[in-house]
Amino acid sequence: MYWDSNSPRVLTDEDAVRMFGKGSQAKNNIMRGIPQIPHKMLAIADITCDIGGSIEFSNEPTTVGSPFQLYDPKTRTVHNDFSRDGVVVMSIDNLPCQLPREATEYFGDCLVLTSLTS
Repeated sequence: MYWDSNSPRVLTDEDAVRMFGKGSQAKNNIMRGIPQIPHKMLAIADITCDIGGSIEFSNEPTTVGSPFQLYDPKTRTVHNDFSRDGVVVMSIDNLPCQLPREATEYFGDCLVLTSLTS
């Protein structure tokens, strides 16, 4: 997904407040046709990691070592602990780099194992 400052946001801070309540939907969601969800929003994976961009409440990237944060829509604050209510946010800025690495390691391990057992 590409987003720039002249484009509408996919989710705003106000959307997060509305969607954190039961049975809600983003007010100005650019993806028309998305049905109302019967439960509150629990988590979002922001694979674009545009800080303050398409997902307005993605305020800082997470890391592979600490991939999740908790966004509290009521106070609009981000927390690194999960002892309160909120939306789990994953926004790893180098996530696309991690997937090929893990796949390469997995297939490499399979080849080594196959070679050793042959």
